[in-house]
Amino acid sequence: MIGWPLLVLVIGCALAALSSGRWQFSIAAWLAPAFLLYFSRSQELPIALVGVFVALFAAAVVSNRGIMPLQGVAYVAAIAGLMVLALLPFALDRFLAPDLPGFVATLLFPAAWTAVEFVGGRLGPFGSWNSVAYTQYGNLPLVQLASVTGIWGITFVVAWFGSAVSWAILGGLASSTVLLGLGAYFVVLSLLMLSGGFRLALARRPGIGVRVAAIEPTGRRIDPGELMAILASAPTTVGDHANARRTLANLHDLLLATSEREILAGATIVVWPEAGAPVFAADEAALIERAGVLARDHGIQLLMGIATIHTGPQFRLENKAVLIDRSGEVAFTYLKTRPVPGWEAQVSVAGDGRIPVHGSPSGRLAAAICFDLDFPAFIRQVARSRADLLLAPASDWPEIGNLHHAMASFRAVENGVSLVRAARWGVLAVVDPYGRIAARTDHRSAGADAAVAFAPAEGLRTIYGRVGDAFAWLCVAATVGAVGWGLLTAVGII
Repeated sequence: MIGWPLLVLVIGCALAALSSGRWQFSIAAWLAPAFLLYFSRSQELPIALVGVFVALFAAAVVSNRGIMPLQGVAYVAAIAGLMVLALLPFALDRFLAPDLPGFVATLLFPAAWTAVEFVGGRLGPFGSWNSVAYTQYGNLPLVQLASVTGIWGITFVVAWFGSAVSWAILGGLASSTVLLGLGAYFVVLSLLMLSGGFRLALARRPGIGVRVAAIEPTGRRIDPGELMAILASAPTTVGDHANARRTLANLHDLLLATSEREILAGATIVVWPEAGAPVFAADEAALIERAGVLARDHGIQLLMGIATIHTGPQFRLENKAVLIDRSGEVAFTYLKTRPVPGWEAQVSVAGDGRIPVHGSPSGRLAAAICFDLDFPAFIRQVARSRADLLLAPASDWPEIGNLHHAMASFRAVENGVSLVRAARWGVLAVVDPYGRIAARTDHRSAGADAAVAFAPAEGLRTIYGRVGDAFAWLCVAATVGAVGWGLLTAVGII
């Protein structure tokens, strides 16, 4: 393996790195499969699969540094396991596609890629983090496809490009059959882009609705290590228990003061970040009472991101969102359903898996927390309950801030809701039901502690909200069917 094939593999590896993890270049995601498939389809079987695996592994090791919260051997082992799954579509394409007729063969790879992403997200602990669809954030015409198929249709279209292009190059661009097949792909892609553009053209004009504010004034006031020590109920690392309570009281004062500032500026809904108000269990009622007075006095709704710390031998953490209505009463309390694997999952009290919805003059309000939004099937409850706004406290770290914001934005399009996301150490944003950014800022911007915008008070009904992951399941069925057909053919039954 020298010369041109090796160069193709290296380019494919570089493009794969640029379209995953910390780098999310849209064009790289389209091109990477084309180069890797060209290599896979043009080499002897052992060299093809080993080469693609090495390229995928090298790309993931480089691009996920700082994204995946693991180090050393654990990091390398986790990447290797994930890349075995990523290799499956290439292996199926290599084994089964040659026996499929003409242009139909190009459909196997995108179907298998989509199926692997989908099943891995449903069965694995990290949800949809591996989806190539998120690289298309910002391509609003294509993003509209998520309102029909979820992110899985976007994954399919992107992977199909690489399959069709490599098939055309290997088949000879002078062939009329190849040209017709390639033309068919671009017709489909053009229709999808045109329909997405048409949907945007008919969309409601931005800037109409209720004024919302996602705030995060505390990230610059407390060191992450100090906050984690308090959340872990280890106040001896930051002083005695009284000092820890004073630290938290200062954060509470700052959140309430910033909330009042935005309320006086016209906000009718204010959202705090995930665990924005850590509080010892004995002090929680007093904090909620103060928030209730603020909401009642100004006639607004306040979603509090609270981390309730239960100390003692049975240490537990309740990561929750508490909605205070206009009367100053608690409208609902939601416990995070999907604590992040690792320390948080070990110490947290998980929720019951039901996303609450509260009807109000500002629309029907739903709430979910940070990592919950990485599971599209779970968040689809928001569409089924006909919510209008999804309020999402979150907490990130610098390396994932932009990516995690982009991922969450797709939930708005899928479910036809406005998203108000307040993230500590990340991106604060207001996103409308079409994925358009109404307001955005992040913790690195000096003095930027709020994202404020007008959000539609009425959501949209989407096809994805009705049929869910039907397209993804179709890809699973097609992949399983192709494998079954291949096995029957191999043993001579067909």
